[in-house]
Amino acid sequence: MTKAYQGPSLYGVCFGTLWIAMLLGLFGTMLSAYGRLWGVVGLAFGMALLPISAPAYPIISWYSGTGFPWIWTIGLVLAIAMGNILLRD
Repeated sequence: MTKAYQGPSLYGVCFGTLWIAMLLGLFGTMLSAYGRLWGVVGLAFGMALLPISAPAYPIISWYSGTGFPWIWTIGLVLAIAMGNILLRD
């Protein structure tokens, strides 16, 4: 008889909650910047094309003259690294 999978550890659940909060913060920051640049059309663009608009956000922000979003970029790299750790749990 095989042993049943026990599920993620408490560490994995806390780490996953932090990961989701970080991604929501990144998403909200990105959408607020798109809204500031292009209004409602920018918000719709950011939500509809999220897989494309998320990697393009630092480039668009830098090109529009608001500066390069270093904290947002570091947060995205950390979120990707945390996602890889969660997938291994």
